[in-house]
Amino acid sequence: MVEAIRKVINILEQKPLKGQITSVMFCDGNLLPSSSEELEVLIRKNVESCLHITSSAPMGGKNDPKAVVDNKGKVYGLNGLYIADASILPDVPSVATNPTVIMAAEYIADQIKKNY
Repeated sequence: MVEAIRKVINILEQKPLKGQITSVMFCDGNLLPSSSEELEVLIRKNVESCLHITSSAPMGGKNDPKAVVDNKGKVYGLNGLYIADASILPDVPSVATNPTVIMAAEYIADQIKKNY
């Protein structure tokens, strides 16, 4: 996991993503430490199993600091890039993830079709 996180950070530090990332942190608010030993401690403290990963690129308004996409799946700050999967759900739904994602993806696809 330490190596995987380091590789992700390396990708995030490349153009065009470098200018889009303001911080990288764990869900408890801890920023990523520079030492691998400290990173491993945080991984062990924070990482858990999850069957239906959601909310890694949440939908929200432009003024929401956690929002990555708008209500039509368009990624803020990048032209022509849309996300239509479980990552845009602002919270884990209390119902089955699959039909929720299908509904959102169909809505986003319809919105994209209207614009092209």
